Amino acid sequence: MKNVAIIGMGSHAKKLYLNYLKKHKLNLALVVELESKKDSISKYLKEKGFENTKIFTIEDEDFELDYLKEEVASNLLAICNLLEITSIIISTDAKAHHMYLDFALKNDINVLTDTPILVTKGMTDLANIKKIQKQYYEILDLAKTSKSNCKVMCERKYHKGYEKVKEILYNIVNEHQVPITYITLYANIGKKSSFKDYQYGYGSLYNNGYHFIDLLSDFIKINNILGPNQLITNGEVYSKVLTLNDENSILDDKNDYKQYGEKDYHGLLTFYNDLGNPVTTANLNLLTTNTSNNFKHERIDLKIGDIMDIQIHSYQTKGDKLNEVGGQNHFDIYIFDNTNLAKPFKVIHIDDLYNQGETLENSNYEELAKEKFLNEFFYNKNCSGDIKDQELSISILTACSKGIYNHYHNRNKVEMINISNEQSKLNTNYLKKYFNFFDKPLKEDVINQVTHYYNMYQLHIMELYLPSKDCYKVYIKIDDDKKVEDGILSKAFKNKIVAYVYFKYLVYITKNKKMHKIIKTLEK
Repeated sequence: MKNVAIIGMGSHAKKLYLNYLKKHKLNLALVVELESKKDSISKYLKEKGFENTKIFTIEDEDFELDYLKEEVASNLLAICNLLEITSIIISTDAKAHHMYLDFALKNDINVLTDTPILVTKGMTDLANIKKIQKQYYEILDLAKTSKSNCKVMCERKYHKGYEKVKEILYNIVNEHQVPITYITLYANIGKKSSFKDYQYGYGSLYNNGYHFIDLLSDFIKINNILGPNQLITNGEVYSKVLTLNDENSILDDKNDYKQYGEKDYHGLLTFYNDLGNPVTTANLNLLTTNTSNNFKHERIDLKIGDIMDIQIHSYQTKGDKLNEVGGQNHFDIYIFDNTNLAKPFKVIHIDDLYNQGETLENSNYEELAKEKFLNEFFYNKNCSGDIKDQELSISILTACSKGIYNHYHNRNKVEMINISNEQSKLNTNYLKKYFNFFDKPLKEDVINQVTHYYNMYQLHIMELYLPSKDCYKVYIKIDDDKKVEDGILSKAFKNKIVAYVYFKYLVYITKNKKMHKIIKTLEK
């Protein structure tokens, strides 16, 4: 029996998590809520058939602490042990996420958190932006040593439309050895808003915007199957925003909303390789400015050089009168393929990607993606959305947040996106969903290549297939402006898996500083 605790019983938890637990017959053993909401939550749970669910409360004034008080943490752990809690879902206000993530990981309890992962009041303050980044790395360090899993509810990772797009991208990028060169993400993500939606000092970037930063991060990582020339090592972003003060200046509103969050965010991002060459340019447009609660629009454009353009159009509407705009589940993929002259244009409708056994009449595909995510969280420890894979997203989010700070302080400045090699790496299990190196049809060309740079020298570790001999050749090539040394430590193999293992071995030894001595010996 899986015994689950939900922290925060708001409308999102009621709609998604309660329905899921009831449908899949998981035991909601515990709900954690504020003391002031205890009676109403108790009544609601009984009405919904959760008569045996226990309620643990914290004082209202402790709601936004960075860490649970020692006594509270001790009491909460005791009841979790008593009820044999196996998983915690954090669905409280994002300002309280940190203390519950800290609690779950320190006590080795599997945890799933809603987005944004972390936030605090006053995100227009530079100190708070840095604080959130610091807190993420605290949680990351805990996750690396904890026996539990820590996942982030980014449901688009299990949306079949986005899965299909990533599958196409992986295959085309690898086949043609050309990176994704341009990305545009546009999302009208907000309901018709009021001032209270921005009163805590953050807006579109943290109110659902994290999902699109996560998408951007996933797209960027695809380039890194190509090798070091396309490996993203740093980036920059120039940000512009629309604030409440900007909007109301034309309305002659004399109120000062300087401490309020942004309504709309616009970012121009460029990602570079180690040589300082731009690999991918991206536009990120997140809008909460909206005319109606009935609209939710997403548009994404992905270009792979001159080879392919993939566009996603999702114009979701509610109500029968608005269905001609798109529809409740509207999601189309347009593919402009320069490699297929016979059929250069193709449309994939979201309905084409689901079978009747997966859907019911009027099913919401986003809800199906969330359900799939929850299935993976409860039954597959290697499911997508791991906190360890969110580092690039956090780096992008931090740089964009600093751009908002610059706007509020009249600073016209480009912010750097600091990226480590670990951040830009693809998650192996995630990659396997779309691409398998060993099952890829072999051609008479390079199968794998990795390049290391040593001052003026370039070391290329090569793996090729030779059809005339039906074998695989693996070797090191060293070149500079004057000469080329080819075939160093060359070996031939009949077995492609053994060849790949030897290729990875050469990649490993060429990272060693002793390669400098090898180069000097070759020069002599």
